[in-house]
Amino acid sequence: MAAQKIEFTVKNVKGFSLWIKRFSSINNSMLLEIDEANELFSSKSYDEEHSVVKSSKVKFSEVEFEPKKSGSLLIKVGIFNIPRLIKILDHFSNSEFSFIITYDELITKDTTELVGTNWLLKNKDLKVSEECTPRSIFDPPSDEKFESVIASVDTTIAEFDLNVENIDKVNSLSKLEESDAKFLDFKRGANVYVCGQSFELLVKNIDHEWDGEEEMISIFKDQFDCVDVENYKVTIGNDRLVLRSKDSETVTVLSEVVKD
Repeated sequence: MAAQKIEFTVKNVKGFSLWIKRFSSINNSMLLEIDEANELFSSKSYDEEHSVVKSSKVKFSEVEFEPKKSGSLLIKVGIFNIPRLIKILDHFSNSEFSFIITYDELITKDTTELVGTNWLLKNKDLKVSEECTPRSIFDPPSDEKFESVIASVDTTIAEFDLNVENIDKVNSLSKLEESDAKFLDFKRGANVYVCGQSFELLVKNIDHEWDGEEEMISIFKDQFDCVDVENYKVTIGNDRLVLRSKDSETVTVLSEVVKD
């Protein structure tokens, strides 16, 4: 198969920049999947310890990307440095531009995939191009594994809504604590609380009678920093937190840590 191209006309760069930025808090690199059939971008990313895993999807139309032609292909594009790409995109913030990705077949023993080889941004005044990062350095989980294993809990301790206001409160209160206060505790007792070393924030009132048992899991504050400031439905499991955004197609999983 000879190299092919997929081309988008981009009306406004802001939406796409904000979407890829949500992965940079976990890892500077990402494998971008272009799903022509469903007209969406998607990606999954995790930190070095796999203690934070994030999956997100966004429609082409939501980020003002208009494909030059319709199709049914799935193309995977390796991006090595997300912050650098965002800075390049900033140079195209004042006008409509084209985003062109060249791709080719990658045939391995078990699979055949379409992978990006290079990308080009251009308008009437400026062109910027770069090679894509090799597919081989990425190993994201499949959609099935993410939903059935990573974002699944064996035992539900509690479920609650976590809104933007409370995320801002947790972040602000966390920064006021001493540098050696590294943990956040998600605790279910008579009610549900998010606790630091010096604060306890109520996030859900429980109406039914409390049986007197308290359950809790702990995470690092650095893990919580990877949570986008949106509104979530949160599930506290026996060994992880699963945060499903109400504002976007984003799911973030934070694994429990054991305090020394």
